[in-house]
Amino acid sequence: MRRRMLLTVTLAVFGLVQGYAQGGTKWEMPPHFVVHSIRITGLDTISPQEQQEIKKSLIGRTFDGPELSFVVERVIQRHGFFKATAGEPQTSVKPGKKGRPQPAEVAVEVHLGRRYKLAEVAFTGAKTFPSAQLRALLPLATGDILDIDAIGIGLSAIRDLFAQRGYLDAVGAPDTQVDDERGTVGLTIDLDEGGQYRVGGVAIIAPKDVADRLYAACPLKPGAVYNPALLPGFFAANRALLPPHWSRQSDFEVSQDSQTRIVVLRVSACPDERSCPGKEY
Repeated sequence: MRRRMLLTVTLAVFGLVQGYAQGGTKWEMPPHFVVHSIRITGLDTISPQEQQEIKKSLIGRTFDGPELSFVVERVIQRHGFFKATAGEPQTSVKPGKKGRPQPAEVAVEVHLGRRYKLAEVAFTGAKTFPSAQLRALLPLATGDILDIDAIGIGLSAIRDLFAQRGYLDAVGAPDTQVDDERGTVGLTIDLDEGGQYRVGGVAIIAPKDVADRLYAACPLKPGAVYNPALLPGFFAANRALLPPHWSRQSDFEVSQDSQTRIVVLRVSACPDERSCPGKEY
């Protein structure tokens, strides 16, 4: 049996949407509620400690109606129960503060199935990095209990690694190979690296002396491979050159052209409301 997963940290969201589309269940729940307490039946075969861990990870979380059962499934799947399913939750909603999610007591029945371990992990299509380097980014060893969240963390780290070499469009099509007889799940990640992005220009809006100093310190000059991981250190090291109100969210922009694979950086560093000259390098 093979299941396609996406190379992104939103693996859980993929499973949630897919499950809801296939389930066709009508939900009788408030649009938003917070889990005040939860009773899960069907966990008898696992330790009380694991049962408590699963429940604690759900209590206090806010949900939007139909997503709860799928989140329960994903939480349980983190413990190796790759095919775990959850039934329709039963909720008892208590009055809460107006305008806030209502507290709810929740009961849900689950079917665990068997617990799976991670089998071999293989990579195809990788050219820039050796498979051993990519494999090291997955925080699970062969034979470990399968944890889909850990796989998601590793896949995100792989994506970041490619981005550091300028491969901003790198994507993967990971497939799982489930062996029910042995209780293992193998993973094959087919990578499409895409093209490499380079810096096409750096625009700095600031007084001339500040602009020149920022540009001199900038590790990303025109023609360089674009590596977004260099930016936090650059801004931290040159914080004294930036105005007190400066914010990376509002005063720094990255323009990305997927056709030319060119990235243009724009830094706004005016000390006040006056108009500052813009300088392009």
